[in-house]
Parts: sequence; C-alpha cells; structure tokens
Amino acid sequence: YEDLKRNKLPRVAKAMGVRDYVATYMFETPPHLSDRMDLAKQLAKAQPAESLADESFNVVVVEDCCAAGSDELHRKELEIINMIYCHVVSSRELKDMMGLG
Repeated sequence: YEDLKRNKLPRVAKAMGVRDYVATYMFETPPHLSDRMDLAKQLAKAQPAESLADESFNVVVVEDCCAAGSDELHRKELEIINMIYCHVVSSRELKDMMGLG
C-alpha cells in the first residue's frame, strides 16, 4: 500500500479519466507452491486493488474469470472479497457496465 501511495499511477490514471480497475484471481494452491506461498501471492494481488478502492477507484472482480480448487472455495472467496473492497460481477455484467453488451 505504501508503494502505491508513493506511486504516481493513481494520480496519472485519474488524470486520464480512468475510474475502474478490473481484476481476476485464481484461488488455489498449485502443486509446486505451499499454502503460505499461495496466500502471499493472493495478498500481493489484492493489495493494489484494495489500495485503488481506497483512492476512490471502482474495483471490480469478474467472478467467471476466476478459478478455485472447488466451487465452494470459489464462492466463499468471492463472497469475502465482495464484502471488503470490490464489487464481484459476471463477465456479462462487466460488458454491460462498460457499454459493450
């Protein structure tokens, strides 16, 4: 988060009229990673999104462009992040939001 605060990216993006940040995630531990490594990977991906949400960007996670080890894990992870810092939408909803539907 501190790096993002020092980073010019949010200011430049706002100056260019960017309002949205779209993210996808893979919630699973590949065989060559430990659970701790996978957690670190997910935290590293989530931190910029959370920081941009704090900077008043609209952060969107596309639910059908994410993966998890099971349907239950997929649903639970999306439920958790939807409550914290983003809006979870389907790819169809994202297309409609962007006027591409």
